[in-house]
Amino acid sequence: MVITFLSSASEKFIMEFFKRNIVYIMKIIQQDLPYNASERITALHQKVGCLQMVKAFYELLPNDATKTGSELDTMWVDSNDNTAQQHKQREIKNTLYTTFTSMREEPLASDLRKEAEDDRKAILCYNQAVLNAFIAFSLRFAVKEALFVKIFGKAGKFSRQYIWNSVVDVTHTICLKLELDQPLVKSRLQDLHAASGKLPSDDERNITYMASIALTGSR
Repeated sequence: MVITFLSSASEKFIMEFFKRNIVYIMKIIQQDLPYNASERITALHQKVGCLQMVKAFYELLPNDATKTGSELDTMWVDSNDNTAQQHKQREIKNTLYTTFTSMREEPLASDLRKEAEDDRKAILCYNQAVLNAFIAFSLRFAVKEALFVKIFGKAGKFSRQYIWNSVVDVTHTICLKLELDQPLVKSRLQDLHAASGKLPSDDERNITYMASIALTGSR
């Protein structure tokens, strides 16, 4: 709800919102998880909300407001709630980078399929939120492909895996209803013609489609 409100607010209002909340948001993200199972699930959901705020932070504010050394960044760097020791590690981008690296290198679950349902859902939501926030930062500031290789390449201290193993619920059965009985591109063209009231030209009727475009019968 807050994200929806911010997305339609003025830049001045968004800046004021983050001035009031950036330290709290980053503190929640940086905090270690509790050992108690129920408290851990609650903490993960809190982190998800704050990570969604960070995603909005990078998507809604201009570069000058989100870059290293900006007013908002300095507020977090200088905060007593920031537990990072080295000055550079106290920056917003590096708190986020550390969070993403931890999620990739030392995942909360080595195999989500073995987790209890509530734990699996909480971890999955957290992993997705971390990835979304880090991608929002990367799209804004990344200038080298190495960062995207880190995101989408294999990683993991104990078993090297792609990011999809951490953000896709492999226990969920996906059922694709086959609704096409002809090539996808041809079907879309015909739908467009029908919607516009135009008849297809002779050339369009004679287009040859690759069999690989058709979805019917694919497994």
